[in-house]
Amino acid sequence: MNVRVTRQRRRRAKVWVVDWTDREGKRHQPQFETKEAAEAEEERIRKTLRALHGRAPELPEDTTWAGLFERVMGGERGDLKPRTLETYREIDAQHLRPVFGATVVRELTRLQLLEFLRARLTRYSRNTVRLMYATVHVVLAEGVEYGLLPGNPAAGIGKKLKLTTKTKARQDSAEKKAMTREERDKFLITAERQATWWAPMWTVQTLTGLRPGEVYALEEADLDLEHRILRVERTLSDDGERVDTPKGGAGRKVDLSNEAVRVLRAHLVHRREEKLRRGREEKLQRGWAVLPRVLFCSTAGGYPDPAGVREAFRRVCTKAGLTRELRGEDGAVRVVPRFTPHGLRHTYAALHLQAGTDVYYVSRMLGHADITLTVHTYGAWLRPDRRDGVDVLDRAPATRDRQEARA
Repeated sequence: MNVRVTRQRRRRAKVWVVDWTDREGKRHQPQFETKEAAEAEEERIRKTLRALHGRAPELPEDTTWAGLFERVMGGERGDLKPRTLETYREIDAQHLRPVFGATVVRELTRLQLLEFLRARLTRYSRNTVRLMYATVHVVLAEGVEYGLLPGNPAAGIGKKLKLTTKTKARQDSAEKKAMTREERDKFLITAERQATWWAPMWTVQTLTGLRPGEVYALEEADLDLEHRILRVERTLSDDGERVDTPKGGAGRKVDLSNEAVRVLRAHLVHRREEKLRRGREEKLQRGWAVLPRVLFCSTAGGYPDPAGVREAFRRVCTKAGLTRELRGEDGAVRVVPRFTPHGLRHTYAALHLQAGTDVYYVSRMLGHADITLTVHTYGAWLRPDRRDGVDVLDRAPATRDRQEARA
């Protein structure tokens, strides 16, 4: 709900305007001669919109941070994933409620929030402070909609404290996390020898750009190998406890290359062979009574354990020599893997864009809601100096020759 009163010049006269957008996206700007009349109309519109959204008309003026947070985040919210809601609650319990719990929301100022977050930057990681800011911003935005605040005092603080990720930093991060083609091939060859159970899954991930949780939650029914399509319908949480809708709240279709189809066909055969083998060998403690529904299942037949997959991934990286030295606080140097399972998604995007694949197509395959995110994240691999399109608007030689002959 975005309703605001502004003073504007209309037809050489200054008037008060109530600027708001209805549920169908249509913008309205009724004009009033006095501020009082405009504010009365603003309140009427807010009450109407709150009623349409099924919300209480308003909250008491002395509502505290704790009270507002419980009102906003206390119950189930269909517009937030369980993990997101859990994160907001953890951040509130650990960092926000001890400081602002008893503070009346109307008395919260921008300066208070700015000083609070600035102080936390000296004690916590930037990502943790970013989560604090996100929680504050979301809750106070709801306070605006409930009529407690005229505007969100947290608005713009993230940019001021540089809590938002800049394009250059995002690209640098993706560049460090993506493998080159040679590194990818070296990793997959090593995986086929050292982690045969997970090697097909990682190969498919490098050829489709799926997020780790998405590839963990794939089922055999999601494949249409005849039409070379894979459907992403769900994702497994990072702790392996929940299956949810994919990021963005909607599924998508991903095209399969010839190599991806070959690997998947071989994997389907292997699954059936494994089912028969486990049925014959009585000594196996983890037999499969039926063929597991999960495409890249654990040895027990269920969803993979993300922590176990990450550990296997680290071992393969180490064996393949894809490591770097990391100096700890005690001065000791440790050798750690350079890549993570999510890096295979970055690798997919990077290699496609390096090869000149259309960025819109890559964005759609990755499931990005906006092509801007793709460009901001993977812009380092775009080729702005390409000149192969400079002649596409030229006339065909035959047409040019005919015109020259007439001349």
